[in-house]
Amino acid sequence: MEEKGRKRTQGGSQTDEEDCRQACGHCSNATNSRLSSIEEKLNLLLSVLPEFNNYKTRINQLEQKNKSLQTSLEYAQAEIKNLNSKTNGAESRQQKINADQERINKELKGLQRRHIKLEYHNRRGNLKFFGVSERERESNSDTEKVLQEFMCTKLKIPPNDVDEIHFDRVHRISTHTRDGRNSGPCPIIVKLYNYQDKNFIKSFIKNLPKGTNIGISDNFPKQVDEIQRMLYPVHEAAKREKKEAYFKVDKLLINGSLYRGPGIALFPLYGCLMNS
Repeated sequence: MEEKGRKRTQGGSQTDEEDCRQACGHCSNATNSRLSSIEEKLNLLLSVLPEFNNYKTRINQLEQKNKSLQTSLEYAQAEIKNLNSKTNGAESRQQKINADQERINKELKGLQRRHIKLEYHNRRGNLKFFGVSERERESNSDTEKVLQEFMCTKLKIPPNDVDEIHFDRVHRISTHTRDGRNSGPCPIIVKLYNYQDKNFIKSFIKNLPKGTNIGISDNFPKQVDEIQRMLYPVHEAAKREKKEAYFKVDKLLINGSLYRGPGIALFPLYGCLMNS
């Protein structure tokens, strides 16, 4: 009875060993499988590691570039701030220059106006005669005699009154066309001693023959002459319309009002030369 019980015990132990071996085999297989999986993952990780290092290197490079760009940006901002400061300073200086230029232009305009006004007053006693016959190699004394004869024959001034008119200076001014030829008798400029003689002579202008190149005018400064020459057609048109039109030195007055139409833009000093 005891021997049978021992045999059973030994048989059961063998079965347990086999079960243990089988369990160990399964465990070994699972371990090997897990190790293989780990190995595959390690191999995959090792394969991407160089690429990861490349990314890391590129990230470092980008960070360096970013720092460089940041430094450049800060430098550029400082330069912009400096330029803005310089621009503000330049604008301030330019404004001062513009103000000075405007003041200088105003002063120059005033000086020009005063100069023309002074020249006008110096010529107040002058008259300009057109179409008076001219002798060959005529001297100034000859010109005075020609002028006196003109006053008697053309203006119909009595000879006794002509003798009472005293000339300070009498001379001709040369006039030539663009091709250099003389366009006719040179005008005569007369400076009279007495201003009353000027008005006396002008009172006989109505006796001059019509439709000729003979005429008498005031000896105005060049700027005034240009104004009257440019606006003369306007003056004549107003006359044809039966309007009262006349020049008052640097002004054209039509029916008592200062003319402000086209053409005056060419003359910045129109209407203000003789103002006080």
